[in-house]
Amino acid sequence: MKLKIVKLLPIPLILLAISLFGIYQVYSKTGDFFIKDIDLKGGTSLTLIFNKSISTEEIEPIIKKKIDTFIISSSKTMEGSTTINILTEKNINASEIVELLNSNGFYPNEYSIQFVGPELGSTFFSQVATLLTVAYILLFITNLYIYKKPIIAITIILSSIANIIVVFGVMNLLNQKISFAGFSSLLMLIAFAIDANVILATKILSGSLEEFYDQYKKGLITGLTINTGLIISMLIVLLFSNSPFLINIAQIQVIGFTADILNTWILNAAIIEVVLLGKRH
Repeated sequence: MKLKIVKLLPIPLILLAISLFGIYQVYSKTGDFFIKDIDLKGGTSLTLIFNKSISTEEIEPIIKKKIDTFIISSSKTMEGSTTINILTEKNINASEIVELLNSNGFYPNEYSIQFVGPELGSTFFSQVATLLTVAYILLFITNLYIYKKPIIAITIILSSIANIIVVFGVMNLLNQKISFAGFSSLLMLIAFAIDANVILATKILSGSLEEFYDQYKKGLITGLTINTGLIISMLIVLLFSNSPFLINIAQIQVIGFTADILNTWILNAAIIEVVLLGKRH
């Protein structure tokens, strides 16, 4: 009997190649692997405090008359006051924004403006890189101890890295920015990829080599069920949410969960198939 899963290997490899091209396009222009949103890149932050309850939906159309691209968020206190924060790449005149709001019936009691540098984003990325390096080393050691097969430990890490490459590449090709919240959701995606590959490894190694494909199918059904449910839930968020933060998270999760199906159940499964069954066929 010939190897089966490896025949599908070109599918995830083509996706990875396209994603790497998307990453290269952005990196060659900006020096970054993905298009950073304002909260990661830095800009000007305007804070407005109102003594009544105001929604961002009321303020946003007015601000758009002066600023094309910005991130707006709000918080409310028990006393009923509202704090609106506007973050933009451009230098803005706070007085002009306040006058514009006044002319439309909104009167902030206080306001302040400050420059937000990229230092926060740089610190965040350096800490994430350090933590992921340590986490991957510990993950490799743990899985090597549990499964006693280096290829299993390697593929579990490979899948999560491949998912990140696809997310960055596809988001770049779609010209979509990644915000602080969106980047943080990548950490959830990494954790999910590890879970999916643990299911794959556990199912395959729970039987004999003769049962490889039967065990693979059982794991595949479980994995597809979980992934499909997650993708549908994130698509609902994309369709019905007005929050840019939730939309950014949902975009990344939909791309990531879709990529994980290919990277776990074809790419990694094919590698394991070749290593475990290759000599026998």
